[in-house]
Amino acid sequence: MAVIDHILVRAPLEGRCLQRPGAASHSPPAEQKLELSLTFGIIEPFAGSSGLYKQQNLMRNLYILALVAVTSVCVNAALCQTTSNSRTDMSKLSDDELKQRLSPQQYYVTKQDGTEPAFRNAYWDNHQPGIYVDVISGEPLFISKDKFDSGTGWPSFTKPIDSSAVIEKTDASLGMVRTEVRGAKSDAHLGHVFDDGPKPTGLRYCMNSAALRFIPVDKLEAEGYGEYVKLFK
Repeated sequence: MAVIDHILVRAPLEGRCLQRPGAASHSPPAEQKLELSLTFGIIEPFAGSSGLYKQQNLMRNLYILALVAVTSVCVNAALCQTTSNSRTDMSKLSDDELKQRLSPQQYYVTKQDGTEPAFRNAYWDNHQPGIYVDVISGEPLFISKDKFDSGTGWPSFTKPIDSSAVIEKTDASLGMVRTEVRGAKSDAHLGHVFDDGPKPTGLRYCMNSAALRFIPVDKLEAEGYGEYVKLFK
């Protein structure tokens, strides 16, 4: 192989060639000269290069472009999966931020201890299989298998998925003593629990739809709740 003693690096932005210091000023024969073009970070052969160099560089460039394309697709897919499989937790947001993220009804119920109208809410008559999560923290609260028709006009359940997901407090408002149910992580007002429910618990967790978000079974994986799919098998 002939010794390459003269290399020209094409600088397209400046419109000139840079010569290696100490090299002879005359141009060597074509078979001893290798010109490289730096175009978008990819090395390409000049017309003055030998056919072998041109073919090798062309194959290398095609390989680099293919590798970049495949890497880009993999990265985008990973980002999409991370985004879709993540739960929404707003429990750390300030009240002002929650006002921007929640609907007026949701904010009124969860942060101002309000009660939505009976029979005029999202889930009182919902019979789809799935789970109900805290609208603020995203914590799983109830499962459709424990939901029953209480005739009250609010979604009612015999028990929570996990008793540690909710906390109970004495509520003496409205001239009566009731047991309030709040989200353990979000401290959101969810509703109340009564002792007039069906067996086996005898309890009725009377919840506000505005404090909940329903996730159907076929969306559990995508929403980041895949571990609860087994509850429906």
